[in-house]
Amino acid sequence: FGFVAHVDGLMLRQKPAACFYLGAFFAESLILAETGNSIGAIQIAGTAMPTQLPFFVAACDYTLIGEELFAASAYLSRDEKMLGSLKGQDMGKLAAMLFIVVGSIVATLARGPEHGFFDQANEFLQRLWSASAAGGHYPVKRGVPIAITFLVGMSLVIAFFVPHAPFDSLERMIPDFFNIIAAFAFVLGGGNLLRVHLTRISKRGHEWGYSMVTVGGFLVMMIAGLGKLAMTPSGISSQLRSELTDAPMIYNWLYDAVFTPCQATMFSLLAFFVASASYRAFRAKTPEATVLLIAAFVILVGRTPVGVWLTDWIPAPFDQYLHIPNLSQWIMSVPNMAGQRTIQIGIALGIISSSLRLILGIERSHLGGD
Repeated sequence: FGFVAHVDGLMLRQKPAACFYLGAFFAESLILAETGNSIGAIQIAGTAMPTQLPFFVAACDYTLIGEELFAASAYLSRDEKMLGSLKGQDMGKLAAMLFIVVGSIVATLARGPEHGFFDQANEFLQRLWSASAAGGHYPVKRGVPIAITFLVGMSLVIAFFVPHAPFDSLERMIPDFFNIIAAFAFVLGGGNLLRVHLTRISKRGHEWGYSMVTVGGFLVMMIAGLGKLAMTPSGISSQLRSELTDAPMIYNWLYDAVFTPCQATMFSLLAFFVASASYRAFRAKTPEATVLLIAAFVILVGRTPVGVWLTDWIPAPFDQYLHIPNLSQWIMSVPNMAGQRTIQIGIALGIISSSLRLILGIERSHLGGD
């Protein structure tokens, strides 16, 4: 949230004409999007996080939903190889849809009175689906040459599907190498932060006062952490054998007394941003917005005692469908769950397609090329 607070401040002071939010987001998504909406910026968002998509849809002008984020580079570049990978991705979606339909039919028939064959078919489909859906994507570091990308990527794929020597050790070793690279990246990032802000301070550049706060906070936390400074009855001393989370450590005190309250303050703003975004999203200007408004009202009322009180008089068996708490649970369990699973399947196929483009060298934008 510290980074989000900094970005929100820049947006409010500089008032950019357009804001782009692409990548992985968590609770900070709505804070960023609502701040951009308040200054009247054109906003384009895209994420593979299903829980954050509703916030972007409510607050942004255009939203790339799920796998659309991974297809954007191919759509904009019109590269034939990348477009071909999108067609392959679409074929994968069709195969997944057929697999789900056939699996649903077989699983339904397997519950009949005579279901020996269907039980075997259902078990086979479940095993096949588990093997195909359990895969994930792996990190590919920016700037790594294509050859190393291919070798590392294929090694991880093989290690996942062939859990035997020597590949079983790769799955444990390669993440350690990534952590080592990340440690060097932190050092480079800290040096770059000092270079940029010290230059701005020396030249009395734009908003150089904020740079002083940034550099001061960075140096204080770094010295307190690396030196393991602690507050003792005799004064401040270095406790190299202590943990940073111990009570007398200055680093721990700064974290709990400064960083945590600031983080909580930013998080508390979410309630106001949710209210303002909901007000815009739930206005029944279109049929889609009307359906959204009705569904939201049913879910909100169904989660409170008011929903029970309003529909408690409905007799059986109609109460199973018209009782507001039951209706609220049905909306969350059936339409909402179906939509989320559809988006997640598309995201998984998009990740696979994007990962293959990186491994095979089709996607080279991360290398600074075309």
